[in-house]
Amino acid sequence: MFGRHLAEIGFPTLKAPNADFWRPYALSVNAARIDTPILMQLADSEYLYALETIHALEGEGKPVEAYIFPDERHIKWQPAHRLAIYERNLAWFERWLMPH
Repeated sequence: MFGRHLAEIGFPTLKAPNADFWRPYALSVNAARIDTPILMQLADSEYLYALETIHALEGEGKPVEAYIFPDERHIKWQPAHRLAIYERNLAWFERWLMPH
């Protein structure tokens, strides 16, 4: 089981969450230090987990955009959603990475 594997390599279990372990990695906790624009394209089954991060980044005035796709999972499978994601990714890269 994947959860057991994570515990074996040092991750805290869901039964015993460890805020100190996650502090260096959590975007929501480190929002003030993040300088990279973030694009989130989320399944409707996952977006609630991202709300804390989105609000923390917005609160710090950081560039963040979130899009939610209905009836999806982490790996998007619907052709229209995949196309929208690919096109949005390209526009995002052009906006933030291409020299002007």
